[in-house]
Amino acid sequence: MMMVTKTNEEMLNRVDELNGLLMEGEKPFRIVAHDCFKNNGTKVGYTLCSDERNAAPTVYFESMKDIWESSTDVISFLEDVFNNNHLDGLDLKVMMSKDYILSHVKPKLISQNNVTDVKANDIAYGRFLDMLVVFVLEVESMSDENGVATCTLKNQMIQSSGIETDELYEQAVRNLEKDYQIMKMEDVIRDIMGFPEECDFDMPVDNNHIQMLVLSNVQRLNGASVMLSDKVLEEVSKKFENGEFVILPSSIHECIAVPAKDGEAEYLKNMVTEVNDNEVSADEILTYNVYIYRNGSLEIFE
Repeated sequence: MMMVTKTNEEMLNRVDELNGLLMEGEKPFRIVAHDCFKNNGTKVGYTLCSDERNAAPTVYFESMKDIWESSTDVISFLEDVFNNNHLDGLDLKVMMSKDYILSHVKPKLISQNNVTDVKANDIAYGRFLDMLVVFVLEVESMSDENGVATCTLKNQMIQSSGIETDELYEQAVRNLEKDYQIMKMEDVIRDIMGFPEECDFDMPVDNNHIQMLVLSNVQRLNGASVMLSDKVLEEVSKKFENGEFVILPSSIHECIAVPAKDGEAEYLKNMVTEVNDNEVSADEILTYNVYIYRNGSLEIFE
């Protein structure tokens, strides 16, 4: 977390300078820096505030790291974010209504190491195996072809809307079941490489090539939450010879299902550890455990 601490300090130290430039340029917004809870900890964000709007976008260092050394470029980027976020038509009263929340909420799995920050930020959460479940609200008016805008629900929001925790959880899972994906690994590789669908390179299932399925959602955003769905897990089980399989969490966004074999738990945990430590960004690591689905339920594979 050393890099996060460093960038937090840089973000805080830059606020006065950037606000001065915004004032000189007579820009219609100002920067307010504050701590924001993210997937695996708290980091500083710049909220672009205006007296003319009742909601404001927030940006983080990752969006500006390539231009951070140039104040002119940072100001230009922030202005584009402010102008391109469709907040004028955002009705907070509607967005915080019971009907809107229940129709737009999705679950999100995060590391249980976040529990202190989650409680400190009054974020609504539950537990699933060794992970935490939080709830994100998809905001249609702020989403576009570049991504889905979300906000993490807090206890106060839920209580004000008159929603019970069990009702929120059940509806969130039902919503994720509308757009989940179960893909063969070779199809995912084809998409990443940009190969056409007619390009066939199925990997043989033999001693050297095991069957691998990637589980996520259409957006591939917070897609590891498909583990919460009995419907999804049952469908995946039908794709394996004996109905049993192991889930390897590759990040908060997706997980991989492979055939279950006795005695492989430690080997698979080591594989997940290596990927987490070398390939996954710190704020997208979900867990270092692996899970087995058998007899109709999911449990930690040990």
